[in-house]
Amino acid sequence: MRKFKLIELMLVCILLSSLVVAGSVTRSIPATASGGDIVEITLTVATDTNDNMVVLTEVIPSGLIATPLGNQPFLMDIAPSGNLQKALTFPMLGQYKYNIAVPDNSAETYTFDGEYILHGGVPSVILGDTILTITAPIDDPCAGVTCQPTTETCPDGVEVSCENTCSADTCGTCTPDCSNNQIEDTCTSSIVDNGVVGVAPGCAITCNAGFTLTNGACVQDVATDLTITVETENQKTILQGILDVLKTNDSLLKKLSGIAKVLKENMSD
Repeated sequence: MRKFKLIELMLVCILLSSLVVAGSVTRSIPATASGGDIVEITLTVATDTNDNMVVLTEVIPSGLIATPLGNQPFLMDIAPSGNLQKALTFPMLGQYKYNIAVPDNSAETYTFDGEYILHGGVPSVILGDTILTITAPIDDPCAGVTCQPTTETCPDGVEVSCENTCSADTCGTCTPDCSNNQIEDTCTSSIVDNGVVGVAPGCAITCNAGFTLTNGACVQDVATDLTITVETENQKTILQGILDVLKTNDSLLKKLSGIAKVLKENMSD
């Protein structure tokens, strides 16, 4: 009885050992992709020491286009049916890849199928991933939207612009930069006789005591209590001529005003 149990145990160990080292082919597919993407599929081949050949047939779902990738231990052939198939000879270990072109605007689930046959064996289903889930691409709300630039005339008269960008189907509004196109505030003249010029931009003129601002100049005040008695018509004519001359000659008016002021002070003494 113990002898039979020992034989059974040995058979179980042999079977388990064969399962561990048996060859296999496993497929790897990305979890998700978007319409218009190129998806890379990987087939990983593992063999044991007794395998000297494996035949692969990869079934490509209808509507998808497969392109074998080069620069790898073998290049899979595309059968007339569109499926990928290849007979591999020893050594066969490695990863074999191909690309899938996903149709634009696709939002579907594709199921992959395939089988492999080891030398002297029976067909086995390729292990691993079988589903490729495609999500529809998200439409860009700004596609086809052209935003016009914002233009502004700076203080120095130069026009500057900035480019507006689209976000959520709406063009934003940018602010042109006029920092390098300003006008420096300066006064036409910073000096005035008998007065002081204020700071820009006002540039207000303040005249000294005894002077009044007239047409942008500080003009000396004329004594208002000076009384001139005109006794004859001839004197009146002469005086009118003098006044006409004084109206057009500020310099002479200042001098006469000064003389009148001195005379007045002397007379009061």
